[in-house]
Amino acid sequence: MANATKTYLGSSDTSTNYSFSSADIDFNSGDPTLKFIAPTALTFFSNYNNGIDAAYAPGGATGTANTTTVDTTNGTLDLTGSDLKFVSYATEGNAQGVARGAIRFKITPDYSGTPAATKAFFSIYGDNDSYNLIRMYHNNSGQIGIVMRDSSGTNIRAGNFGPWSPASGTSYEWELNWNVNTGTAEIRAFQNGTQFFNTLNTSSALRTDSVTTFRVGTDNLGTVPDFFIDEFAYFTEEQHTVDYSITTLKLYTTSVTTIIPVTSLLNVSEVSDASFTATVPTGSSLQYTVQLDGNEKWWNGSSWSCSDTTTARNNYDETITTANWQSLISASRSTVNFKFYFGSSSGAFKPILNDFSVVYDSIDMASVTGVFLNPDNTIPASATVAAWPKDFTNISSEGIQVNTLHTVTSSVDASTGAWSMDLFSGVTYQFKFLVSSGTSGLVDKTINTTGSVVF
Repeated sequence: MANATKTYLGSSDTSTNYSFSSADIDFNSGDPTLKFIAPTALTFFSNYNNGIDAAYAPGGATGTANTTTVDTTNGTLDLTGSDLKFVSYATEGNAQGVARGAIRFKITPDYSGTPAATKAFFSIYGDNDSYNLIRMYHNNSGQIGIVMRDSSGTNIRAGNFGPWSPASGTSYEWELNWNVNTGTAEIRAFQNGTQFFNTLNTSSALRTDSVTTFRVGTDNLGTVPDFFIDEFAYFTEEQHTVDYSITTLKLYTTSVTTIIPVTSLLNVSEVSDASFTATVPTGSSLQYTVQLDGNEKWWNGSSWSCSDTTTARNNYDETITTANWQSLISASRSTVNFKFYFGSSSGAFKPILNDFSVVYDSIDMASVTGVFLNPDNTIPASATVAAWPKDFTNISSEGIQVNTLHTVTSSVDASTGAWSMDLFSGVTYQFKFLVSSGTSGLVDKTINTTGSVVF
């Protein structure tokens, strides 16, 4: 019996190499990852779980704070206090000056009721701090107000929606929607999914993509914020014109989803190593189990155990020693595969499986062919050839009779008497020839080559 040490490089270059749900899994430059499921009009999103950088920003995710006192320790952007605080982002591709759009964010004021001084939520604008301006704020008369300007810096609308008296430490969702592309332009604000007072109507105007500044916090007038902000999103289309139920915006599914290579490793006698290369940002996870002869296994720290497939899984970067891997297989001819579990706890970040490799020993196979004829050289009707390893007839593996597990059969061609099968090289097999009128006795034959053998 000949063992061959091989290295299997995980085929992460095409979706055809995996079995997966196309609703949840996509491929990034050939590498499997979670599928983007956010609204198509979304062009910017930051939930501040991993610092000030955005979770999704085609124009560049890097956030730049104006002061070191800007903090995201608690998973929100801390803009509290009496200082000027803001985070700036690239505008191109992220927050361009569109005629239809929406901005959504969650805000937790560090004050109650009417602020002593106006508090700025955000500002987006072009040249002269004016062109294509959108600015939203809570002023010192208690009103929620906006300023929206066209591409020449002329006001489309500057005014108030209505009074707001928040409670300090309470989170509120705000969504600003606008459409100034039609005859009667409409601007709406929603608080916690309910329209906040009346729609602001105005005439249509030209707003272009000429925007140079995108700030969360202190605006173009130097207004102090004094709040925590979270889940800031920008859309290039209106999201709502009527009341809605608020939900957490997700870029990716928060349900754990799986993939498995379509090609298993066959006739494995020993695994000595497995390694995985992946990109797994905070808020996401990549785990796996080993499929051994159809059973999911995981290394529990002391032995390989059956996985419950929910929590009993190994992290992709977990250290498993060569000795641990070598204890995986007790039977000498096993089928091995790997099942990968992709997770995103917040729905904002995704893991990517870049590559994986497995070093293992397997038993070589031989292609065995023959012709089965009756004693009078005629071809028997409905004949079958069966073969199994002779040395394992009375040995069991994990409760399964090995001779049954590794029995191979081949139908005899009714016109030529030919048959063929793939068997383990170097193993002595017992063959039985079955015909409609009975069976032959057992015939022993050792298969000694990986090439074609005529029996």
